[in-house]
Order: sequence, then structure tokens, then C-alpha cells
Amino acid sequence: MKWIVLLATLLPFALEARPPNVGRAYKRAEVAALNQALEGLRTPDFAPPNLLKAYQPIYPISRLINADNGGCLVEMTVGTDGRVTEARAEEGDSKVCSHTLFAVREWVFEPAKQGGVPVEVSFSLPFDFRVW
Repeated sequence: MKWIVLLATLLPFALEARPPNVGRAYKRAEVAALNQALEGLRTPDFAPPNLLKAYQPIYPISRLINADNGGCLVEMTVGTDGRVTEARAEEGDSKVCSHTLFAVREWVFEPAKQGGVPVEVSFSLPFDFRVW
């Protein structure tokens, strides 16, 4: 009987389809906040990319154990298909940035549009990690 309860408890997590080396998917409110940050790029003729699906970076366990805060500034390029075609760390701790890049490369956007036509766009996003 214990195994049935355990299986029923773990099944939703086992069925969640997500790429390896990334955390849980961002909640709807978190995605909305990220999209709000991109709205600063909007002009009358340009619509910024709209984030559709995003996974959280996994904070390195060694930094978590030591209660170290960290961050990373990531420059990413979103292609005309809405996928992240390039992502690189502009600044930050190398271990934190590598974990962040794993997650960011799996993000999916509605592509940016210039005059109604999908275009490739590059921008930077900061990631700050706080250990409480």
C-alpha cells in the first residue's frame, strides 16, 4: 500500500517533460514578469519577443551549501523561429553562469517582429540568485 501512495505522489514529477539539467518551468506570473522586462524594447514598428516557455536555472549545490549569493548577466539571441540560437554569459560566476545557460538555451519565444515580419533579436537579461 505504501508503494502505491509513493507512486501516486511521484508520478506527476516523473511525467513532467523537461530537458535535463534545468529546474522547474517558470510559473505564469514569472513568465509575465520576464515579458514585462522585454516590453522596454517595444517601438511603434518593433514588437519584442514574447516568452512562451521557460525553465529555471538550477543553482549550483556547492554555492547553495555555502549560502553564497550569485548572479549572471546573459546575452541571448532569439531567432525567427522563436528559439534561442545563441546564449553567452557577459559577466558573473562561471559555475552559476553555466547552469543558467543550460536553462536559457531551452527557452521558447514568440519571435520579435519588425513591421509584422519575424526578425532575429539579441538582448541581455540579469539573473540574480539569493540564498536565504
